[in-house]
Amino acid sequence: MGLDVTGKRIIWNLIRKLNEEGITIFLTTHNIYEAFNLCNRIAVINKGKLTAVGSPAELKRKFSGSEVLEVSFTKKNSMTMEDISKIPGVIEVSQSGGSFKIIVSDPLFVMEELARRARSKGASLNYVNLRGADAEEVFLRIIGESDA
Repeated sequence: MGLDVTGKRIIWNLIRKLNEEGITIFLTTHNIYEAFNLCNRIAVINKGKLTAVGSPAELKRKFSGSEVLEVSFTKKNSMTMEDISKIPGVIEVSQSGGSFKIIVSDPLFVMEELARRARSKGASLNYVNLRGADAEEVFLRIIGESDA
């Protein structure tokens, strides 16, 4: 059963209110954002096995292990996914239009190297955003580690 935006907001507020009153709620959901927004503790079950348990913050600390760098360049097609993936500290690269989402272990080094390599191709960084892994990325890492 799905809920419209208003219905979901009413249910979420009710769950939060009951929790503030000290009532324990077991929430089963396939929506990882819902779990990260509503729950004090999360248990991830993959293929019938408990694979991770913790608060949203604990799960992020334990399973993110990297940061996400979002970049675009002033000169379109100056950098390719292959170019970026060769930089030490780059874990994974994806592209959407002219923007790249890069999962990195060493954001400062990767940013400096991206700027240097872009300059060598007559371009520069146009947009840079550094953020931690979001709920979905953490969930995918949990599932990925349990599948290994």
